[in-house]
Amino acid sequence: MKNSRSEYIDILRGVIILDMILVHNSSLFSGDAGLFYSKIIGYTDIAIEGFLVLFGMMIGGHYYKNYLKNSKIAILRILKRALYFIALHYGMVLTIGILFFYNHYGVGAAGKSIGRYLFESLFFLNQMPLLHILPTFIPLLFLTLLVFPILKKNFDQLLIILSFVFFILGTIDPYIFNIGDKTIFPIILWQVYFVIGVILGKYFIFDKKQPKRSISFHLFFASTCVAIFSILYFGHHFSEWIGSLKFFYGIKITKFPLNTFGFLYRSSILYLVACLTFMVYKYSPSPKNSIGRFFKLFGRNALDVFIIHIYFNAITLILQADFAQWKHFIIWIGFLSNIIFTTALIRYREYQNK
Repeated sequence: MKNSRSEYIDILRGVIILDMILVHNSSLFSGDAGLFYSKIIGYTDIAIEGFLVLFGMMIGGHYYKNYLKNSKIAILRILKRALYFIALHYGMVLTIGILFFYNHYGVGAAGKSIGRYLFESLFFLNQMPLLHILPTFIPLLFLTLLVFPILKKNFDQLLIILSFVFFILGTIDPYIFNIGDKTIFPIILWQVYFVIGVILGKYFIFDKKQPKRSISFHLFFASTCVAIFSILYFGHHFSEWIGSLKFFYGIKITKFPLNTFGFLYRSSILYLVACLTFMVYKYSPSPKNSIGRFFKLFGRNALDVFIIHIYFNAITLILQADFAQWKHFIIWIGFLSNIIFTTALIRYREYQNK
């Protein structure tokens, strides 16, 4: 059962990272088709939400298990992981960041010297395209050092309450703890996905408990949630009554910054994707065919896939700015090259490690 669950999580992580790649290539098409595609991608994007939940599951499952065996070693591993993320971020700043600076790409470099720009980038004080993603996970690793003692005392409910209290505070002022540029993913808001993942990881991976409801129930419930929140999101386009209702109660669904209804809407989509992925995984031979192997391959090597994608996408963005007339051609070449190169490299590395 343990291997099956791990295989499913790998496939789900692969689905999430492909979503991220598609989001960063939302201009693949031109004209009306391009507008429709970019809207669909934008309205259904659950990449950062999925990554945070799965990251939390890893912390609440595997890392927490190690923490109970030997807290000092577990803490050192978490700190080592945090330092590794920081080193990766510094590497991207000193390569991609400098390319962005000298190509005048991104508002974070506007009117600044290279010294000031690098200082702000290295100390997480600005928000550059693509380079804002990894720093979202670094403070969560340090937050883990506070989470583990709470989990050890079985104060899971307290952890959930604290998480949502901070989330509510964040909906009032997302940048209350902000230093430097306004962050795209304020930790006070987005930590809620991480904490949900931690609790799920502790419950299903560490405690090895099984869902109390069948997958059919979860699929039905997730679909119902998506339908309800989609009506709230888009209902004003076809019903004046829904529009009036949203206006009267001040209902808005936003992701930047994340608000309560935005959280509920995106969470319901992530919930549905997780259920559909499990259904396909359990009741079809997909894990054994080429599509299943592709998602599992990307999921097992998610961090490597992410780093490679960031470099490919950065080069694509710079080329688009320099050769605007070839925009869609450049995007397609970058997208396909990214997928082919990443797949070939990871397969070769896994073959070498056998």
